[in-house]
Amino acid sequence: MLDPVHGLIKFDLTPQEQLIYKLINCPEFQRLRRIRQLGFSEFVYPGATHTRFSHSIGVFHNARRLLEIIKLKSGDFDGERASIALCAALLHDLGHGPFSHTFENVERSRGAEKNHEMWTSEIINGDTEIRKSLSELGENYSSEVGKIISGSEGADIYASVVSSQFDADRLDYLKRDKYMTGIGSGDFDMEWILDCLEVGSITIGGIGDEDFENAPAFYLNYKGFQGAEAYLQARFHMYSHVYMHKTTRGAEKMLEALLGHLSNLLKEKSLNELGISEENIVVEYLLEESPNLALYLKLDDNVIWSFLEELKSCSDEYVAGLSSGLLERKLYKCFDVGIRAVPNSGHLMAFKKALRDNAEKLGLIWGLTLLQDDPKIDGYKWYDWDSENALKKVLVDVSNKEQKENPTDIASLSMIVQALVQKEEIYRIYVPNNEDRDKVSALWTEITK
Repeated sequence: MLDPVHGLIKFDLTPQEQLIYKLINCPEFQRLRRIRQLGFSEFVYPGATHTRFSHSIGVFHNARRLLEIIKLKSGDFDGERASIALCAALLHDLGHGPFSHTFENVERSRGAEKNHEMWTSEIINGDTEIRKSLSELGENYSSEVGKIISGSEGADIYASVVSSQFDADRLDYLKRDKYMTGIGSGDFDMEWILDCLEVGSITIGGIGDEDFENAPAFYLNYKGFQGAEAYLQARFHMYSHVYMHKTTRGAEKMLEALLGHLSNLLKEKSLNELGISEENIVVEYLLEESPNLALYLKLDDNVIWSFLEELKSCSDEYVAGLSSGLLERKLYKCFDVGIRAVPNSGHLMAFKKALRDNAEKLGLIWGLTLLQDDPKIDGYKWYDWDSENALKKVLVDVSNKEQKENPTDIASLSMIVQALVQKEEIYRIYVPNNEDRDKVSALWTEITK
């Protein structure tokens, strides 16, 4: 396969890689061709139309490279564990629904218990072509792959290949998303970082001496210190400029509001009253309290886009309006509080309360024509050494010596990374038009004067 980010990705004739190729051609994996990696980001960056499919192939490629480093630099290489990790890297995104995390938020608001990781586990362990293919390497193989993806098994260096602060997933999506969006910031030298990567041992554990253990872990030698800083800065910039872009987030919130509202309407009105066809996969899914896997796998981005076209004629004005807005890119207007709020002033909390109390007076409906967005950006997560999550640290050895020293958390060494540990809070309000935004702005002015 020829990939725009990694170049030529080959598959050799070993049983392991032939299995990987077989997994790629399973219908559950091919479905990822119809789920875009960045959802609504193409509203801002027209080139951001790449899919979970291409991303997953890239993650597999990176995982293979990381496992080769373990094999080369570790004195104790577990081939079977490596094989399981490689399959887990390829299949880690199988359970994503249409528009990925947006659809997951809709499900959460409906009280659904399953997130995309749980759906992934069900695909891997259920009556699917994926499970049948995995079983060729062993009866419990699918179960072991699922454990690495879910993180339900104790962390080790092989699990770190799939999920950590320096894993095959992030190494791909940061490079791929930057490339496809075309933004100027957010770059880092992946080849240099991989060249500086070492395998050593760190001590992790609990309070008692008997809880401590030496665990194999990735770390960067002293030459990779600045490369690691650039890598973490790149991740922060991608979140700030792409993943949390106000236009993208606004479209996501509109889709969440639309599907959430429609889900409630379907409990109160007939399809005939709403002017919606009975023969619709999304309607069938929303009507089920506990949708099964076969129904879930029928959902993808294309299904949602087609459904929005039908919903333009819905008898409910909000469903019709939100559908038209998303199809025609007539999006809600954003009032960005984060750039106005004075830290620790108390204004933000007072404003949130005032919005709740005065929404009706403003002619707005909370959760429908008045939408809020309050995510946080973690530039770098701090993990204690007495936790198994210590293996998720970005570790650097700055000793400039040939012998292996105890690597150190980069946050203890870099002022740049210390700044990234602080969470950046975002608070935005989205309303249908400029007039409504002016009302919200006036309320903010009243709170802060």
